[in-house]
Amino acid sequence: NDENPIINSAYIKNLFSPTSAISFDLGYRISKSSYYDEAIFNPRIGLKYMATSDLALKLMWGKFSQFMFTINQDEELLRLVDFWQAIGKDQLPQANNHYVLGLEYWISNGNTFSLEPYYKPYSTLYDLSVYVEDVTDESSYFTAGKGYNWGIELLYQFNKNKINGWFGYAYSFINREIDLNHDGIIQEKSENYPSNYSKPHSLNFVLNYKLSEKKNTYLGFASVLSSGTPYTPVIGKSYYAGVEQYGSLEQPYAYLSNIYGSRNSARYPMYFRTDISLTRDGKLLKKPVQWKFQIVNLTNNFNVLFYNWNHYSSPS
Repeated sequence: NDENPIINSAYIKNLFSPTSAISFDLGYRISKSSYYDEAIFNPRIGLKYMATSDLALKLMWGKFSQFMFTINQDEELLRLVDFWQAIGKDQLPQANNHYVLGLEYWISNGNTFSLEPYYKPYSTLYDLSVYVEDVTDESSYFTAGKGYNWGIELLYQFNKNKINGWFGYAYSFINREIDLNHDGIIQEKSENYPSNYSKPHSLNFVLNYKLSEKKNTYLGFASVLSSGTPYTPVIGKSYYAGVEQYGSLEQPYAYLSNIYGSRNSARYPMYFRTDISLTRDGKLLKKPVQWKFQIVNLTNNFNVLFYNWNHYSSPS
């Protein structure tokens, strides 16, 4: 589409500390799009309370809006680039609220622990329609819905003598409810579904060991274990007799097509990878450089990128 929206915005923020134990991070953004008559107001507030000198409690709320959205489909096998589309004329921008709690504990010098649960409801989301009644009406190409995202994240950072690194774990769930066919009804299995980015479990571990002070030489170890991404499973096959895919008089049903199950109702196997590296400071043409030797996927673990079905074998 040939879109030319003009969006202006202004933002102000202030860090205010009435006492040594309490601080407020206040912000306010106002935005105006030429495609939308009303101005959009997005306030946000953060509160940090030092319960002790080593323990901080945090609370944050904010409203966020966006006048653009991506039209990439969840079923894409490889998402190399995002395709952006402007919000249509007289349409509400995408919007959500952030509710975040936090705890930060300084155990010792270089050793910290943080914990953050969050909840982010989306009041407005946009996606491509699966049914377009009038091809001359560009607004019917897209449809609106809502969603939510919640989870918890924890992080432990450590630094002792020659060893430093961090350990992180996150649990999250992202769900979308979008009327993709414009019938006014949210179909439970096709229009109420987890997002393609929804990975419930994610575990990350990084460890660095200093081998030499003089040359600043480090041995590094990194590992990641996470849930597989969701995908829409193929549950069957059927003959495809469309004009474009018609076979021949002898074989009119030469082409087979997928029958899909519920949207994003299955997951690929868990993703696992371990890397090891050696880094060292040096010089090249009298200029300081850092040399790095790395082995990627040390355990040679095979991770599934996508499934491709061959219906011409039996069984598929």
